[in-house]
Amino acid sequence: MITGNGKTIEIDTDQNGVYEVYDLAPGRYRITPVRIEGFSTGEKGYEQVEIKAAAHTEKNFHFRMNKTTTGRNISL
Repeated sequence: MITGNGKTIEIDTDQNGVYEVYDLAPGRYRITPVRIEGFSTGEKGYEQVEIKAAAHTEKNFHFRMNKTTTGRNISL
């Protein structure tokens, strides 16, 4: 989801996780990726980007696997 300049836009990625958005007005935007169970993108869960006039802007997200293990020990 991309939010900014009075707009909220929901977008989908392709099979490789790539997304593109065109014709955004210059300004600051918040990009919030969908949460994936067992993974995190950082503390905030979103990133801020600034779109400048006549410029290309790129923002990549890196998902990290949560490092938690649950279970029980069973003695035989």
